[in-house]
Amino acid sequence: MYPTGFPNDFVCDASFAAAAKTFLGLRLARWPGLLLNEEPFGEAALASWALPDTREERFPELMSFCRDAAMNEFWEENGYALDSSGEGPFSLFFRIRSSPLFAAHLSGVRETGRGDAPPTDFEQVGLLLGDFYSVCLLTPDDPATDGFSRGVLRDLVRSFGGDAL
Repeated sequence: MYPTGFPNDFVCDASFAAAAKTFLGLRLARWPGLLLNEEPFGEAALASWALPDTREERFPELMSFCRDAAMNEFWEENGYALDSSGEGPFSLFFRIRSSPLFAAHLSGVRETGRGDAPPTDFEQVGLLLGDFYSVCLLTPDDPATDGFSRGVLRDLVRSFGGDAL
């Protein structure tokens, strides 16, 4: 099977470890029969789950999400696509990096809206990070045009404490 989904790429700070666990909880609430990496994943598994350290890994870690065994079978045959219910499998790839990341000028960057404070505009500022995660959320379709994929992306943003896309 070849990846067929829509990549949503991010650079995340160290809070990704906690956010990934929150994201798992949000998805488990939506899909009580969740399969994580093709294995049943419930509340007990969530309680003890921790993000693996990928610092020494050559390739990114993969977390694959399916609603149930039927969706997992659908995924094997159709890849990252929407099934007849309008939902589909998706994955989260991530890798921690320990080399400096530098961007001279950011564009289109804003806070996602926490509380009543107006979002700060970070247009044209620089970025310098030490340890960070490279993250790719692979959804069945473009979140700009597909409601299910937009909901998955929204859950990822919410897992960081944000409330807007």
